[in-house]
Amino acid sequence: MGLFGKLFSLGKHAVGEQEKALDDKYGDKLFEQNIRDSKARLAKAEEAVEKHQAYVRVEGAEIESYREQREELESKIAQIRTKHDAHKEAGEDEKAAELLELAKRARKEVTKLDNKYKIKLEAFELAEEQLIENRELISEYQEEIERNELELQNVKANQELINMHKQADVVGDSLSGNGFDKSALEATKRRQAEQREQIKIRREKKKDSSSNLNSALDDALTDESSPW
Repeated sequence: MGLFGKLFSLGKHAVGEQEKALDDKYGDKLFEQNIRDSKARLAKAEEAVEKHQAYVRVEGAEIESYREQREELESKIAQIRTKHDAHKEAGEDEKAAELLELAKRARKEVTKLDNKYKIKLEAFELAEEQLIENRELISEYQEEIERNELELQNVKANQELINMHKQADVVGDSLSGNGFDKSALEATKRRQAEQREQIKIRREKKKDSSSNLNSALDDALTDESSPW
């Protein structure tokens, strides 16, 4: 079976199912509108995520500044403690006490920073997680839209195939059993054949008549008993 024959069989078999898919499941126009609505929702979601990402970037810069300040203070506190211990061992208690007080002040500053950024840090970490989740949701939604668009394309393609085979059926039905009527032509050919035979018979008779006359003339010329 050729490709067209296979497609024809497939189309005939798929007529009922595909038409039902178009009529009962969505209707192609309704489905197209659903896709457009989904794309509009996706655009709004992407805009919201962009704003969310901008917030995360700004907050991230501030959080990074906090972490750098904290790290710098911790480093200085560690250095002061080292000097404090050295002065303490050297018996330089007054110098050691000054360094200890300075370290305490630095520690208070670290605590102050921690308290200031505690809520912001939690909110930032949550915002980062939400941003990742929202990006994944958008990606899944985009894939869903693409699958729906492909499904719509397949349904339309199948509908075109169905329509083509329906048209083929119409053409086939209109031509089936309605071939050329050759009876009149055959009758004409028969009459022509009869006429040709009649002409042939007349020519033969004429030829025979002429031949008989010539024979009679020849016989008369050779007949000694002729009165002439």
